[in-house]
Amino acid sequence: MAGDWIPIRTDLPNHPKTLRIAQQLRKSTDEVVGLLVRFWSWVQQHTDSGRLEGMSIELCALGAGVPSKFLEALVGVDWLVVADPDLLIPEFPRWFSGAAKRRLRDAARKRAIRAKNGRPQNVRNVSANCPHNVRSDADKMRTTGQERKGYLKTPPLNSPPAARGGNFDWGRVVFPSRVEDSPPLREAIERWLEYRRKIRKPYRDPEQQVSLLLKRLGSRLPEAVEHSIAMGYQGCFLPPGQALQEPDFESLFVIPDREAKEDADAL
Repeated sequence: MAGDWIPIRTDLPNHPKTLRIAQQLRKSTDEVVGLLVRFWSWVQQHTDSGRLEGMSIELCALGAGVPSKFLEALVGVDWLVVADPDLLIPEFPRWFSGAAKRRLRDAARKRAIRAKNGRPQNVRNVSANCPHNVRSDADKMRTTGQERKGYLKTPPLNSPPAARGGNFDWGRVVFPSRVEDSPPLREAIERWLEYRRKIRKPYRDPEQQVSLLLKRLGSRLPEAVEHSIAMGYQGCFLPPGQALQEPDFESLFVIPDREAKEDADAL
């Protein structure tokens, strides 16, 4: 699209992942950055969700005009995910969506105003230059959203622990008969609870929600956790096209209480 653009971080040439790619391919960081710009520009032209449907590494390399080994190196640093038969771009909405670009443009505008004034300026004061009615409406919407999500109220009870092995009660977690309780499974559960806390979406009753996840995903929960965190999801899902082999029909007839249902909707 004419006039379209993609954001590039200023530390990209010295980013650890860029250095790893350069070392693996035996290329300079400048060459790697050029390949990244070419690849990401091609990606934005052909997807609005970050999913390249039916694209293999070889086919994607042909379309983007980059070496296959370069794309394999991206997979090695988690800048590209192979979800056969598709390819996925992690955190695509954060950097490439229209909303993300609007946020970047707004931040650049505010930095320019602060630089023009020759002194640091509070962001709220910069926003105050907007028309009064627009600013007040936005404030009302923002406040309503915070109140609706409970950010301005008392913190929810039984929130995920601040660190692994905190107050989470494993004795309340129900493991289905087909799922074996193991250290790797518990580690995946703890990682998911930490991730939910970091994105400010803690479960009200983490033990009950973990039990629901185990009923739905079974022993494949670690795989779903890895995929969902890599994609920046709020819910826990398996990669596309990988259906559960052993569905738990018992969980289809469980009717959670009202509070549990609200949290279950976020799974």
